[in-house]
Amino acid sequence: MTTTLLHLGYAKTATTYLQRRVFPTAKGINFLGKPFDLEKGRLEAFAQKHLGLRVQPVHRFDPFFEHEDAMRVRPRADLDLGGLEHHLRQILSGIDLNVWSHEGYLRPGRKSSPLDRPVAIANLRQVFEAAGSAEVHALIVLRDTKRMLVSHAVQFHRDF
Repeated sequence: MTTTLLHLGYAKTATTYLQRRVFPTAKGINFLGKPFDLEKGRLEAFAQKHLGLRVQPVHRFDPFFEHEDAMRVRPRADLDLGGLEHHLRQILSGIDLNVWSHEGYLRPGRKSSPLDRPVAIANLRQVFEAAGSAEVHALIVLRDTKRMLVSHAVQFHRDF
């Protein structure tokens, strides 16, 4: 049996730092990754820019993507997850702490789909329990609203 930590960071709460610097390098952690990756690799970027080809690599969380919208609003009993638990069972480690990190699962409007936070969290817990995690804990990171708005403004000015 395994232990899983569901890291559900809101924007501007050091989620990217944790995903890039802490979780992948910490001893005793099996970082499952984040179920989205907005960064293109060099080959994909080159193929799109110079050849007009859109390369879509297979992502280890593709089975999660297929069910994510429904999991955000519908109770687990109403969902057919089509083997998602089996897929997760293949990537969970029984030795290390498994960490799954998602920076937007609990943010309304992320995918223009509705959101029911208690249902969304309960579904994640149940899916990982069905995949073999004896313990599933959620870490939700919050931030002071005023400081978060300042950080958004600084990032917007820097990036645009």
